[in-house]
Amino acid sequence: MVCGQTNQTNGRQAVLEAMGQRPDDSWPRSAGHVILAYPGTRETGKAYLEPGGNFSPCLNSFGISFWVYDAEGKLQTTSEKITTDQIRQQWVWSTLNTPPAVLTDTVYFKALWSLAGPGQGRLTLSIPTNSASTVEILVRSPGPAGGPLHTIELNAKNLRLNNRWMLTFEPAPTAVYTGHEGDADWSASTSSERQWRNSDGWGFARIVIPKGREFKVAIFDPSPGYQVTLPYTGFKSAIETRLPDEQFAACMNAQTAQLLMGLTGSETRPGDPVQYPISSLREGASILVALARAGQINLASQLARRFADRDYIGGRGPEADAPGLALWALVEIAGRLNQRSFDAYLQPQVMRKAHLIHEMLAADRVIRKAVTPPVDPRYASDPQLSLLCDPAQNGLIMGKAAGSRPVLYINAASSGGLTAAAEFMERRDAGLYGMQWRIDAAQMRESWFNGLKTSYGNDEWTWINGLWPSWSAGPHRDAFAAALKEHTQSLGLDDQPSSDATAHPHVLLAKAHQWLYLNKPEIVWETVKWLWKNQSSPGLYTWGDGVGENPNQHQWERSRGWVTPPQSTPHYWTAAEMFLLQCDMLVGVDESTPDPVLIVGAGIPGYWMDRPMSVRGLSTRFGGVSWTWLNGRMNVVVYGRKLPVRLGPAFKSNALLRVDYANP
Repeated sequence: MVCGQTNQTNGRQAVLEAMGQRPDDSWPRSAGHVILAYPGTRETGKAYLEPGGNFSPCLNSFGISFWVYDAEGKLQTTSEKITTDQIRQQWVWSTLNTPPAVLTDTVYFKALWSLAGPGQGRLTLSIPTNSASTVEILVRSPGPAGGPLHTIELNAKNLRLNNRWMLTFEPAPTAVYTGHEGDADWSASTSSERQWRNSDGWGFARIVIPKGREFKVAIFDPSPGYQVTLPYTGFKSAIETRLPDEQFAACMNAQTAQLLMGLTGSETRPGDPVQYPISSLREGASILVALARAGQINLASQLARRFADRDYIGGRGPEADAPGLALWALVEIAGRLNQRSFDAYLQPQVMRKAHLIHEMLAADRVIRKAVTPPVDPRYASDPQLSLLCDPAQNGLIMGKAAGSRPVLYINAASSGGLTAAAEFMERRDAGLYGMQWRIDAAQMRESWFNGLKTSYGNDEWTWINGLWPSWSAGPHRDAFAAALKEHTQSLGLDDQPSSDATAHPHVLLAKAHQWLYLNKPEIVWETVKWLWKNQSSPGLYTWGDGVGENPNQHQWERSRGWVTPPQSTPHYWTAAEMFLLQCDMLVGVDESTPDPVLIVGAGIPGYWMDRPMSVRGLSTRFGGVSWTWLNGRMNVVVYGRKLPVRLGPAFKSNALLRVDYANP
């Protein structure tokens, strides 16, 4: 049986009804989901964790939580009820090529969850030696990704659930109590049936753990779900940093790991793959570039082939930003890979996508393209599904993207794509194409700037790519800065994140990226610190998107978990945006002029300047960069193309700068 195939039709409704009947019982948080998984596992092979240490080994499985009793045996609290301000969480990194573990630390217990392999969960639980409380492990139907629990079999140190999952304990539990959740005083029951069965799926097992020793639980799933083998290398970012704030590196490593664990088959899903059953090129482009910058270049180049071969990926049909975004991502990867065979494969794909941009730019009629499955069921009957763009106006592509018409966003992505394509062709000694595409991109940038003065500039998405990564605003960066500031103030934000910014943090980060290249690192830091303070799952550097869940295919409604979700989480577009912003805060390339400039420390805050700092292993598509700051002197080593180097705004004008160029 594949995980997720159960007899239930609506597990969410079953839990909601039970919550209404038993409001005083403890229930899963349905918030702060974090995925633990090997890259390439399908939706049904990913484990879910919620704040407090609540765990489900896969979708529609069961839940594990921790219940705390006082010396008289009265229930004090549960891991589901402990408030997040009383929970400390962190990623724990293994030296092996395994996903990081999550350590949950509370006043009552410490719980370390890890994966020994696909379908093999591991728990190490420890209780403070001076604690007067007793902690029990509750195995039950509802959980972060729970499902019906029909059968429980107890045998020596083993617990078998639904004739499938095997739980083993070390040392042996003090006692194991089984029964039917919802019966009178069920949470205090001392029944110990060796074989418990019930058709409604509300079974439970309470495991009483001995005091004074670590208690370990191993979960074995004989059917962990299908997995695609992917060439990933570790789960940490390859960028090594020594910086005054340890959170900076912790956040970068967390984004790398989560992007890897979110890979589903060979797809880059926008977020939790159960909530996002269809991948999208828009989010995937950022994810690909983030993986490449994290050091996963072989993995990124393998995943990129899907983006090269297909022109449109997503559940809304053809979208006008797709060719430009794909060109940006593909050229970023090709520059880092620097492999002739990959470039040769990529050349016809680059030419085709560049021609698509020209087709839209020259359109004098409506252009429609074939719709490639899968299609989001919500839009399957939309008459605009196959629409790519309307006739061009005033030198601007009039296309659709994300269900709307963000004209300047689409044109920025397209002009940036043409510039990337030109660079690629010049590197391939096909400069005639490159020369023409650069001219076309320059004309698009002028049309974009003229459009900024119209109502098109009111669209929120105008501000997420105007400068980075498209560089459309490059020739008019001062005017763009003034317009961005005016836009921000019109929203009443005064350059500060708003209280509802957690709804779309990827937009917040993309705007911060524009401010980074406008020499406003203080705004960037306000954004980053605000998001660090407002994490979906504290300490794990993860965020969600939107309000409520993404109602694509109602997969979570079949589960006995995630019953009242505040938003879709984790969100991998946000993870990619955070990682890419942090990279450019350390080393970025300003491409607002024809001659790129390497900027070292663009996002370094002034209060770091009296501390030694170093960065190793950071890449641009022009080559790698390392730097060291010590005693007022900056030493930079550039591996690859000899770009001019400029220091970020926090460095004094008389700071000593030495640049060495080395072979890659």
